Amino acid sequence: MSVFITGVTGYVGKHLLYFFLKETDRNLVVCIRDKKGASAKDRFQSEIADHPMFQSTVIKSNLKHISLVPKDINELQVADLSGCSDIIHCAANVRFTAPIEELMRENVEGLKRIHSLSQGKRFYHISTCYVHPIKAEGSRKSVSIQPGLEAKDFICNYAYTKYLAEQYLQTQSGSIDIIRLSCVGAPLETLAPLRGGAHLAICEAVARASIPDLWLPDHFLFSVVPVDSICKGIIERTKQSHEGLQIVQYSAPESSKTYNLTPESLLKHRKSIDINIWTEISYEEFCRWMDVFYWFLPSSCQKIKDVNAVISYVQYNITFVSDLSLPELEPDEYAKLTMNYIEKLIEEKPKKQNLFYTLFVFLYRVLCQIILIFFGVSLPQIFKYQKETSKNPFLFVSLQIYSFCKTIYSYVVPTTVDI
Repeated sequence: MSVFITGVTGYVGKHLLYFFLKETDRNLVVCIRDKKGASAKDRFQSEIADHPMFQSTVIKSNLKHISLVPKDINELQVADLSGCSDIIHCAANVRFTAPIEELMRENVEGLKRIHSLSQGKRFYHISTCYVHPIKAEGSRKSVSIQPGLEAKDFICNYAYTKYLAEQYLQTQSGSIDIIRLSCVGAPLETLAPLRGGAHLAICEAVARASIPDLWLPDHFLFSVVPVDSICKGIIERTKQSHEGLQIVQYSAPESSKTYNLTPESLLKHRKSIDINIWTEISYEEFCRWMDVFYWFLPSSCQKIKDVNAVISYVQYNITFVSDLSLPELEPDEYAKLTMNYIEKLIEEKPKKQNLFYTLFVFLYRVLCQIILIFFGVSLPQIFKYQKETSKNPFLFVSLQIYSFCKTIYSYVVPTTVDI
């Protein structure tokens, strides 16, 4: 019998598809929708079949085991899942800053739609460990979360909608697995890199200098689990059988110094950092300063806030009890592996540069440094004393000039990183 998988163009789904092809002989049915003018068939070809991760002899020969259903989840019919014994629902809107209506439609209503078609098949729902409320008491284990919670109880609306999805599944019968993931990280195996979310997207933003300012306090952790370990764990669960609902969590072990990563443990493996790192103020203060610096470009200001919102959501030092065994590594080894993964991604998709770009960057940095030194403040110091600018009009003016130059640079050579 075949395995039906949604979300195969995403970070987890694409890796899961790869490991099914590599380590099993299961027939696979994948659901891909048309998007931005590209047909589902073209997307399968460009995003999967032609991707470097799927170019080994074994994987290419096993692509024949994949059948494509070119539909949106809401268009699926029972016949599309015939011949499948397992449904793995990876598809989700993982944009933390997306409107609640959009998150509800894709993460709750979309789940209800595909589960309604399961009809006795084993159903696997990929959820998030952050369904645990912010003020959860005791260790955050793989147990059901109490009903009746509100959006304000969670780190963000994304986590709230995944909580609602879990609440729905707890009312359903049949064989159901809820697999909660923490921050999904780089694989331990050497694989062609893919763009990820959460901490991977933040590290990429730093490496590419694709946003001018980043709020990155030292007092929080990313609970990270390697994506290949996740996929192997999911595949192993498809080999088991059970009735009823089971919940498992794949995360960094609660006390692990290897997989609970701090910003410092990641960024110290970066040779140079070409953006402003804000460390000693709150996220609310950071947003206020972004409003001051970029008031004349509100859309750019909002992009900066959206990227940094991801960090604000995981600043609570939340760790989890994990049901997945991870290999023992030296404390710093996985952080270094993660940054090497990001560097490899950038090498494969470098940011385009030209002489004008290089000259502009050099001149604006020199100008800004001269202005700040004139007022007796060096560039690294400026972001440690934010509140002093309100008392020093000359310093405030210099910061405005500095931010104006920086924003013009970003506007002339725009770059973006999706979170």
